[in-house]
Amino acid sequence: MKNKNIKRLICNLYIHCSKNNTRLTLTNILNGAVILTKTAGMLKKGATKRSPLTAYELTINVIKEIKSLKIRQINNLFLKGRGPGRFQTLKVLRKSRLKIFKIKKISGFPFNGCRPKKARRLKYINS
Repeated sequence: MKNKNIKRLICNLYIHCSKNNTRLTLTNILNGAVILTKTAGMLKKGATKRSPLTAYELTINVIKEIKSLKIRQINNLFLKGRGPGRFQTLKVLRKSRLKIFKIKKISGFPFNGCRPKKARRLKYINS
């Protein structure tokens, strides 16, 4: 019985901030999803869905659920993407007084870009 409680009390938090949406997923040590939320489910449409204020409200709701589950610490915090709600979620998590041990950025930014197209050959005609 003690092992199940330990697995539930220590969790990982995944934050995925895309251009139009912000998703927060809380998983236990075994990567089973405990809480899964996104700004699209908050009944907001268009520009308000992707605003930092909506990400702020979403993070507050998730923190309330985390505290109701009596989760004490977040082992890893994974950040992905560079959407508008990224910094707001970090601000709220800092103020929430949850213990966060590691913050990892797993964004896939291009380092040298894609391979360029083959150069076009032009024939010059002397006339």
